[in-house]
Amino acid sequence: MSEAKAKLATAVHTAADLINARDHTDAQLTEARKLIEQANDLLAAAAERTLDSRLERFSSQMVVPMGAPVIEDGEYFSAFTASPYSGVENALRPTSVRYRRVGEEVHAEVLLGPALEGAPGRAHGGATAAMFDDVMGAIQRVSGLSGYTKTLDVSYLGPMPVTEVAHFRAFVAEQTERSFTVDAEARHDGQIVATARGVFTLMTAHRFVEAASD
Repeated sequence: MSEAKAKLATAVHTAADLINARDHTDAQLTEARKLIEQANDLLAAAAERTLDSRLERFSSQMVVPMGAPVIEDGEYFSAFTASPYSGVENALRPTSVRYRRVGEEVHAEVLLGPALEGAPGRAHGGATAAMFDDVMGAIQRVSGLSGYTKTLDVSYLGPMPVTEVAHFRAFVAEQTERSFTVDAEARHDGQIVATARGVFTLMTAHRFVEAASD
């Protein structure tokens, strides 16, 4: 992980949260835009990351048989640092996400943040679904299974908060020769606010990485 990139991603995400959570004057917004455009020019001057380098990073972080660290029970971890829904190096991520292995499950403490607000005071439904998909993907670090999402069904049972922590949990519910199914739930203040079931197409570790470049 690049600590400098993680800090930059946090700063950019904080800007996105503040844009949505505050009422600014036109002068404030204009000055902020100029500063961000200057930063964009600086960032655009760097060399473009190649597909091979992105694949290497993905496999070394997500695919246990290809070098991703084994997660011990009780350990906090980052599934994939570039993930748009949990990666510390990705400014699109929620305000904060902490994954932890609990037995054969993945638990997550998630603060989505104002940038992902839909209806006032609650998360956009698409953000909730994407967060479930990310938590379910993280279960692969615990189970050792590799695969891509085939279907994802989400049931919305209550308001998902954006400025308070929600608690997600996911586990492998069943496995067949060609797929595995992951069940998940999200709670806030002890109440279940959403549930999800995802079916993943099962792949060998090498095919999993090869498919990313198709």
